[in-house]
Amino acid sequence: MALTKKAEKTKLKLLESAKKLISERGFEQVSVEDITRESGVAKGTFYHYFKTKEDVIGELSFRSSQMIFEQSMELKDHVINRCIYF
Repeated sequence: MALTKKAEKTKLKLLESAKKLISERGFEQVSVEDITRESGVAKGTFYHYFKTKEDVIGELSFRSSQMIFEQSMELKDHVINRCIYF
């Protein structure tokens, strides 16, 4: 089911906060409470979008891979070079 624009914005806020905090402190030193505090949303909202903190990492990894894939497909180059970029 597709998220509304507001819901997508909230989820993105959680992901950006998690990425920032984890890059600064490391995964083990960041709690769900830290992420929700940083993003300014309720703890229950976090659990609406993610079951666990590990799910956030999965989502960040997926989005990063998707972005790299899209960029590689936009390259005006031989398919081999696009694959190497990816």
